[in-house]
Amino acid sequence: MDPALWTLTVEGLVKKSRKLTLADVQALPLVSQVSRMKCVECWSAAAKWEGFRLPSLLQLVEPQPEAKWVHFYCADDYFESLTIEELLEERVLFVHRMNDGPLQDPYGAPLRLIVPYKYGYKGSKAITRLVFAQDELIGYWPWISYYSPDGDIEPGTDHPLDLGGNRRISGGEIKYPDGIESN
Repeated sequence: MDPALWTLTVEGLVKKSRKLTLADVQALPLVSQVSRMKCVECWSAAAKWEGFRLPSLLQLVEPQPEAKWVHFYCADDYFESLTIEELLEERVLFVHRMNDGPLQDPYGAPLRLIVPYKYGYKGSKAITRLVFAQDELIGYWPWISYYSPDGDIEPGTDHPLDLGGNRRISGGEIKYPDGIESN
């Protein structure tokens, strides 16, 4: 997608529907964190992610009280949903920068979601539309496959690409003492 032409439409159960440009999104308060992306295929990798948290967007659109979910629609026809409560978790981030540069196409440019305690399929990429809604939308992978709708990272074995080897994990967000993750 051409970043100069990209827009993010925010609509549904909100008082103020919006169509934001990349410049609008980049003007929201910038938050930076290092967190690990975990795939259901057992690998993970850490990166520095930068973007904004949901409260910045909530101030612009003012969700109606009955809005409980946000549905994500992406440029490649991918779709997913998370509760507003989940999106308000401290380390959930709408990302437009990665590793000190603009987010690149393979990683979901120009805007993606990072939810460190959930598998990567819950982190929509190339987001073009957000719809605030009362009910859940079953996401793409849970709809066509056996993936769980909640997407929570389960205990098991992780294969961190950036650290090598296999490591046991207890579930939830993955942080390794010898990794690059920070608080």
